[in-house]
Amino acid sequence: MDSIAILLLVSLAGAYQPQPLVAGGTTKSLDAFGACFTQAQVQAGRAWSFVATDRGGSFSNEGAGNGGTPYRLQFTEDGTANRIRLYADQPMAAHTKLVEAVDRCR
Repeated sequence: MDSIAILLLVSLAGAYQPQPLVAGGTTKSLDAFGACFTQAQVQAGRAWSFVATDRGGSFSNEGAGNGGTPYRLQFTEDGTANRIRLYADQPMAAHTKLVEAVDRCR
């Protein structure tokens, strides 16, 4: 019986999906959104990085010294309705300026 409980816990642990602080769409391309977003980060003096994927990529400040509260912003190219999802370990209040930049750029 104990091994069944352990298997159940392991399978549920892999199923957890955090809820994004921001989730929405944009008609802007990755290039247009990325230029706006990175410019906003530079102007605010915030660290950022970008890792490309085959259908978009992720912006983040994870691992940056003095990078502020960590976040991950996923951009997924999906035809004319590209998707944006912002994930963070801290509540929305810790990311007000970041959320404003995402909203302004989409």
